[in-house]
Amino acid sequence: MTCEECRRELMTRATHAFRELRHLDTCEACRRLAEHITAQEGTMYATITEWVEAPPARRPEARPRARWIPAVLVAAALGALWIALGGPGPRQSGSVPLLPTPALDAPEPVAPPDTLEPEVGRSVILSMPRSAREARIDAGIAAAHFLDDDRRTLQIVGVAPGRTELVLSFVGTEREMIYEVVVGPARERVSDENRASALIFALGESTTLKTQAPPRAVAVGDPEVLVAERVGEHAVKVTAIAPGVTDLVITFAEGPPHVYDVEVGR
Repeated sequence: MTCEECRRELMTRATHAFRELRHLDTCEACRRLAEHITAQEGTMYATITEWVEAPPARRPEARPRARWIPAVLVAAALGALWIALGGPGPRQSGSVPLLPTPALDAPEPVAPPDTLEPEVGRSVILSMPRSAREARIDAGIAAAHFLDDDRRTLQIVGVAPGRTELVLSFVGTEREMIYEVVVGPARERVSDENRASALIFALGESTTLKTQAPPRAVAVGDPEVLVAERVGEHAVKVTAIAPGVTDLVITFAEGPPHVYDVEVGR
């Protein structure tokens, strides 16, 4: 295994699976990278757990804004690190042998955003450290869908330009979290900075994408643009059915969900 192959594995595997990479036994640089990723993820999840489980006396008063770091920012940090290491090249036509790590453009994960900004037909993913009881949002502006049975991964999809609030309640606590949701207009094409890691399809094209781990759930921001379904244990079949821009969301039993920009040409 080369250093480049090892770095790709570090960006896509759960941290507990790093020990399976024999390359780390002989390469100090890759081993330091694995240790750094593991330490950063541990720090972020410790912050999430400490804040969510804090006693009432330590919590803000009166319907607090979110103050814990969604696990999706962990994926953003790893995606940004992967870009710094070179990242995947442009997608070639035909089938994709292996989905790349998403190149998520995000700031330093110092604090979570109080405002979620999906575009029409595109998603924002929230990963939560405890099960949610309910997600309330104005369905005319944005839709909210739980992507797993334990209700810890939430997909927020822009429906129409506008502003609303997402209110989350959780099992085992009366505390609620509130996000402001601002939905922007749909784009006609994927942005230039995300284009290298995006999936670009011709109208009517159908492709089977392979994943390293078995997908747990597959979702599309705008099902009128793209259809996706699991086929086999490590594959997702996607079909481009209308021109437009959307995203493909794939969740796994372990690790953060992956979100990929998708563009369907005319």
